Amino acid sequence: MKLCRKNIVSTGLLLAALVIPVGGDAAIPAGKKVVGYLPEYRLDELANINFGNVTHVCFFSLDADVNGNLIASRTLTAGLPSVVATAHGAGKKVSICVGGWLTDGYFSAIANSAGARANFISQLVSYCRNNTLDGVDLDWEPVADGDVAAYSTLIRELDTALAPYGLLLSAAVNSKHYDIQASAASSLDWVSVMAYDMNWAHADHSTYADAVASMTFWVQSGIDPAKLVMGVPFFGLNEGWVTALTYAEIVNVYNPGPGVNNVGGYGFNGINLIQAKTAYALSAGFGGMMIWELGQDKFDSRSLLAALATAMGQDVVPLPVLPAPWLAADIGPVGVSGTATQSNGVFTVAGAGNDIGNRSDAFRFVYQTLSGDGEIRVRVPGQTGTSSSAKAGVMIRESLKANSRCALMDVTPANNYGFLIRTSSGGRASSTSAGAMVSAPDNWVRLVRTGSTVTAYKSSNGTTWTKVKASTLSMASSIYIGLAVTSHDTSCLNTATFDKITVVP
Repeated sequence: MKLCRKNIVSTGLLLAALVIPVGGDAAIPAGKKVVGYLPEYRLDELANINFGNVTHVCFFSLDADVNGNLIASRTLTAGLPSVVATAHGAGKKVSICVGGWLTDGYFSAIANSAGARANFISQLVSYCRNNTLDGVDLDWEPVADGDVAAYSTLIRELDTALAPYGLLLSAAVNSKHYDIQASAASSLDWVSVMAYDMNWAHADHSTYADAVASMTFWVQSGIDPAKLVMGVPFFGLNEGWVTALTYAEIVNVYNPGPGVNNVGGYGFNGINLIQAKTAYALSAGFGGMMIWELGQDKFDSRSLLAALATAMGQDVVPLPVLPAPWLAADIGPVGVSGTATQSNGVFTVAGAGNDIGNRSDAFRFVYQTLSGDGEIRVRVPGQTGTSSSAKAGVMIRESLKANSRCALMDVTPANNYGFLIRTSSGGRASSTSAGAMVSAPDNWVRLVRTGSTVTAYKSSNGTTWTKVKASTLSMASSIYIGLAVTSHDTSCLNTATFDKITVVP
């Protein structure tokens, strides 16, 4: 989904734009989609994105070789668990995108070889299942006329392989070239039309008229309009396409009004244009909207995503107030989605889940990454107490998978300290009782990682610490560290407060 640079001429079709005020409060129409791409190089924006305003996330992107072997960058591999956990925590589906601009070399070779297709498809199915993904998004750019039939065959075969596992399949297509046969669309859950990077080398690369012309072109292919999702850009281009700016950069530099779509020589989609395109997509019976890409947005009242969501009739879900670098996600089958907010240094974390322990965990995790040695210490003033076995405390964890190696130092509603450790992935966790708590709010917990040793502590004042236990816990250098809450009940949330948090380094 990198910027497509094909010489495309607009038909010039022009309809009057519908300007919709921001602030809609209706639910998203049933069956409609808001598909947001998130590239691996935007992972630092993960905490800022309001996933409440999308329905599907496409993480960009895997590559492959001509034999169909998948190729994943280190950045993508490292970031995938956080993306999946964060999106799933918001109740959204996550697909892995394969491809991008100038991937025709390996895609063509794969699609035209039965053996390479089979290998490619087998690896994709395994990749989705091993990483708890919800599907695959294909982005072959550009597609030559002679490859359309082979691409369509690849789509049909991939769908056949994904379907038994309930996995989604979608594809991004050019704004004015029939990349796939219309019959192949029946094997896709949606088709994202990249209605931008049009009008070659001119700044106004994605006007209202361009969007209408592109979507009309694809309707004429014979594909059901309900399968088509209209793409909009969250970036601007200048004349000659010499440089590109994100929407956030354009706002920061030029501060355009909501009705402005060209400023400083950059053509982009402002708030009113995004809303007009969304209104058109709904009125024309299309399947929804697609965004390239979420990390380019301005994360405040001028957000394009919020404007699009309002035009979709969707509730604009407030972002949890978590300062960088903190992220939050539900780990394991929690039953009820958790929440996490922060105000004046106090974190309020609500988590469900059967428990933390045994061979697999289910809880709400507020976390950041830790490389090498470090520690976390915090006071736990209280929790709601859904069960005597509910837990709230500090955790270090090798991965965001439910059966990961981990250590937890916690407090319970039964007024006890506890230490838990799982030394192998999927192994049975062992626990150690650490005595009775003192009167609220002065109950402190702490974990220290030094090499392959983890030491748990408790305190009644945050200054004098009593060692609970030191254990061997061999994990990767880069791990997750943070706050954990479980209710010991999949039907309700245990809400805990944490303050005076210190993470070192």
